[in-house]
Amino acid sequence: MDANWVNKVKIIKIMKIKKYLKFFAAVVFLGLAACKTGQLKLAENEIQVIPKPAKMEVHAGVFQFSKKTQFIVSNEEQKIISEALLAKFQKAAGWKPSIANRVPSKNYVQFITDKQLDRETYKLDVTSNHVIIKASNNAGFLYGLETLRQLLPASIESSKIVTNIDWIVPNVAIQDQ
Repeated sequence: MDANWVNKVKIIKIMKIKKYLKFFAAVVFLGLAACKTGQLKLAENEIQVIPKPAKMEVHAGVFQFSKKTQFIVSNEEQKIISEALLAKFQKAAGWKPSIANRVPSKNYVQFITDKQLDRETYKLDVTSNHVIIKASNNAGFLYGLETLRQLLPASIESSKIVTNIDWIVPNVAIQDQ
């Protein structure tokens, strides 16, 4: 992987986080904290993803991250992209989801390459059993994973372990370009 590309991606990510984190954190944290796990059904306008995706559908239910959650990757670049979010879980939750190559029956986040999608486009599909991120290239996977991070409780940004929190994201289908 080109070192300049990785540095550019990191800079873009840091800029986005600094610019939007406070607003996003308040909206998502309050929305998710008020709901019971498994019964969450937010309206589309209650989910704040920045920049706003081209298309978003909200469904009943949540996906819950746990120590047993696996990130399914098919190449080294996808592994590197996923490490940023995995490191956040290590700091904030005190545990780190694992990386694997084989798809389990449930509780996983999978990267799927879809060459039919335009560059930087991604599809994010969250169900109670799994999360699928489809993209044609690494930029799309990065943007999809960034959207997934924004759907998590704001405490994912904590540098200290946070207790008494459900690491959940709402069931959604998102497509962005």
